Order: sequence, then structure tokens, then C-alpha cells
Amino acid sequence: MRGGLQTVVCDQGTPGEGWNVYEELKRQLVMRGVPGHVVRFMHKARNDTEKARLFAEARAGHVAVLVGSTQKMGVGTNIQKRAIRLVHMDAPWRPADVESCPQAWLV
Repeated sequence: MRGGLQTVVCDQGTPGEGWNVYEELKRQLVMRGVPGHVVRFMHKARNDTEKARLFAEARAGHVAVLVGSTQKMGVGTNIQKRAIRLVHMDAPWRPADVESCPQAWLV
């Protein structure tokens, strides 16, 4: 599929019931024309198999925006083939997260 992959690192809560920053971001993107099915949350991948499937879909172009926390999208995230932008919605909470920042994905 055409287009690049944008990654969003957000440590302000997680997707769940009621209002949360993940669903709000998705809602805002959809309002601006991004199809909802191409905005995915890393937290939905509950095990290594699902994580590998999500990364494969991101590399194949089936995901346009991947949102997740520093911890969930840190080490082992293999999506750089189509990655064009990395957005940090907030600063990591722990100093160790700054050193292992997911910007290494784009190198």
C-alpha cells in the first residue's frame, strides 16, 4: 500500500473504557480524514504472535498510524521500513526510557 507509517509514543494512560488519550487521538485523526482501520494501538497486541502480526501489517502498509507507550513499543519494534515520522506526545517518565528511546527505530 502507498504512504508511510507514523508512530506515536504516548505514555499518558492506555486504551480502555471511557475517555482516554488513545481513542481521542484516533477520533481526531478520523475527523481529519484518516480511515479508522489504519490507526492501530500497540496495546491490542497481547502476545508475541499478535505483536509480530501487527508489525508485519505495519511493514506491509496496512497501518498508517501506530500508537503505543514507550514500554510497549520500545525494544524489538521492527517497523522502520515504512516509518516516516515519530511523534512523542509526552516525555518518558523514567530516565532509562530516554536512553532507549524508540528513535532508534528510524536509524
